[in-house]
Amino acid sequence: MPHPFTSQQQAFVDAMLHSEGSILMEAVAGSGKTTTMVGGANALPESTSIIACAFNKRNADALDQVMPSHATCKTMNGLGHKAWGRMTGKRLALETSKTFQLVKRLELWDFADIMLASRIAKSAGYIPEGAMGGANARALHSEGEEFWPQCIDDHLIDTKGRDRAWMNAADDLVRASIKEAWQGSIDFDDQIYMTALWGAPMDVADVVIVDEVQDISPIQRVMIHRMAKRRLAGAGDRNQAIYGFRGASFSSMDEFSHEWNCTEMPLTVCFRCPQEVVREAQQLVPHIEWADDAPQGLVQHHEKWTIGDLRSGDVIICRNNKPAVSLAFALLRQGVHCTVLGRDIGKNLIRQVKKIADRLGTTDLLEWRKELDHWTANECGVARAKFNEGKVQNLEDRRDTLHIFAENCGGDGIEHLIAAIERLFSDSKAPITLSTIHKVKGLEFPRVFFLDRHLLPSKYANGGDQLQQEDNLVYVGITRALEELHYITSEGLQYAPSN
Repeated sequence: MPHPFTSQQQAFVDAMLHSEGSILMEAVAGSGKTTTMVGGANALPESTSIIACAFNKRNADALDQVMPSHATCKTMNGLGHKAWGRMTGKRLALETSKTFQLVKRLELWDFADIMLASRIAKSAGYIPEGAMGGANARALHSEGEEFWPQCIDDHLIDTKGRDRAWMNAADDLVRASIKEAWQGSIDFDDQIYMTALWGAPMDVADVVIVDEVQDISPIQRVMIHRMAKRRLAGAGDRNQAIYGFRGASFSSMDEFSHEWNCTEMPLTVCFRCPQEVVREAQQLVPHIEWADDAPQGLVQHHEKWTIGDLRSGDVIICRNNKPAVSLAFALLRQGVHCTVLGRDIGKNLIRQVKKIADRLGTTDLLEWRKELDHWTANECGVARAKFNEGKVQNLEDRRDTLHIFAENCGGDGIEHLIAAIERLFSDSKAPITLSTIHKVKGLEFPRVFFLDRHLLPSKYANGGDQLQQEDNLVYVGITRALEELHYITSEGLQYAPSN
């Protein structure tokens, strides 16, 4: 049975109906923020136009089923696609391989990193000099001499050979992509990038509802500003801001609230988690509360544990990829079918494999592993010299993860390594799921096994926002549990004696 609205939820609904100003819901994990937003939208008269911005297509479709008929439910990409079509007057062709085809046509070298750089440039709002229509655009970054070195420092882009010629080639790729977008050929990045920076005419509504405000990027906020005729209604959780690496502003909630002079309203009751799990979460977020009818639940710390402690439907979460992948192979060796969430992670690992193999000119796995160590050491040295410890952590985790795959791939060539990565990293169903915490945000499971909690906070987190984001990861992990939360360690795994 659904819960009746709490006093806090009803206060938000009332504010939607009676207030003329913008409002921002600060909602703890599992507090029913979507239900509350829908309640607020349904309270508005049919004469009030509404746009509801959802985080992804799945959420948009779900919202569309419960929102009133006078509400339009779209992702930011969907809204951007429509606006850019209106801007160009063309029937747009969504080409998911657009950037790859441009790299081939322009005969650019180092295609993997230069494609990644193009995506980063678009998400950051960078416009190179001389871009088509650039004089009429609103760039968030426009100085390539400053942007590209910072881009390389902040992301896992190989620093070797990233000279002025490479930066010019990256500029050429972005310029060519912009030109094609004006001609009607776009990809998913263009739906946001072109629409936001070139001022494409957005759909507008009296009230614009924005979900997951903590994950909004600066370039998406540019779009949101052009949609609201009167007011915004946002919802999010500062303590679930974990996507800084994707371009989301860590202070997105604060910026959103300040720009629209929002009245902030709390939702503090968690309907998802049992009492013991909420108590655990309160160590990080003291104001989170359990519902009156919440069961007791279970939180347990295991010094030792066995694979027999797991059952179908369990999820194992971890800060880093390496421990999760290592444990996945241990499960597979014991005949336990499992999968690691994150097809995109697998693709990035394969990109790294191919890059090093191309440099070596061999498919021999032993030589490849030596070169992986050499390359990682060089890149970590560059990153440390620039005090970029976050990049060091990511580089080392990637190296260690690839070594685990190499040790378990069942062959001596990189083709075996790539096949092993493709098999394990998927979003398919399996009795046991392993995942980084980033990948399970928005999901929930009856039993959650938190692997190697001691990895948080990262030893590379340097105070302030970085440490807060590490705490946020712990909080997100804890609050995935519907019934039980178990802390386990890689070292504590005990194997049953063989017969």
